[in-house]
Amino acid sequence: MESSETDVPRSPIWLALRVLDEPAAVFRQLAAHPRALVPVILLAVAAAVMSFGTPAESLRATAQVQADAMERIMGDQFTEADRIRVIDESASMKARGFSFVGVIVGGLISISIAALVLKLIFGATSGVEITFRDEFAIATHAFVPQMVGMVLGVALMAFAGLERPEFSLGFLFSESGSFLKVFASQITFFGAWGVLLLAVGNQIKTKAPTLTGALTIVGGLWLLLLLIGAGIGAMFIQ
Repeated sequence: MESSETDVPRSPIWLALRVLDEPAAVFRQLAAHPRALVPVILLAVAAAVMSFGTPAESLRATAQVQADAMERIMGDQFTEADRIRVIDESASMKARGFSFVGVIVGGLISISIAALVLKLIFGATSGVEITFRDEFAIATHAFVPQMVGMVLGVALMAFAGLERPEFSLGFLFSESGSFLKVFASQITFFGAWGVLLLAVGNQIKTKAPTLTGALTIVGGLWLLLLLIGAGIGAMFIQ
């Protein structure tokens, strides 16, 4: 049998970029040769763009929202001087540097936890041996849409003048701080895209005949995290 075009070995850069439009071909190659270095590098690049490219006005607007939340939580302990300091320091190079490191570390921790959980679930339910390296390769490539969203958000702020670009379904609800508002605000196009890619990657790795099972598992876990996040967020925002 002749090898199909998707079986031809591809470069790590091709895999990281083409996961956006040829995910099946990418995950077939990752199933045989898992690798994650290029997506990790892309995460660092996206973190740099977001941390150092976001306009100061947008950072101060976000800091204003954070200051409002801190005031509700801390009450009189959060003084006007604290508010001014938080807002003024939000656009400093020091704050941008901390943001850069935080995005990379937070992203890698989130991806690693997701990879570990999915490795355990799919390894136990599919009968296919899945290593952490296998799942980490799938998860890092599935995170590429989120990186695109990060860069796109900065571009819209810098060149379109948008203070806080909205990619979520939060606009469907007007009551700030409500459970539904917080829940919908976590659902983004790029997040849903990543969930779909995680499902595709695991379907191919486990050789499942359809996407239904993998999508049910990954989508169910995502929904659970959204519900937990909405509950915590609504509790602190109120």
